[in-house]
Amino acid sequence: MTQGKYFQIQDNNLETIKNEIDRCINTGYCISIFTHGIKSDDTDYCSYDIYQQMLDYVKEKVDAGELQVMTYKEFYETCSKEP
Repeated sequence: MTQGKYFQIQDNNLETIKNEIDRCINTGYCISIFTHGIKSDDTDYCSYDIYQQMLDYVKEKVDAGELQVMTYKEFYETCSKEP
């Protein structure tokens, strides 16, 4: 079954982000990445460097077969299938 859970990364710590991604993978949750902003300086927004490293980590997980990339349409269709 496809399911999801909302979580928000409150800091700019790559290890925290990786741990949250791994937790989602290990529990079978879906991951949808949204951002309000990416900055090159040290603000409350995710830094460009950390964001790029997070995307690289996600790609590693996809390449390893641990994550499947799908569109929102595919996600909706998967969730709305009859059991």
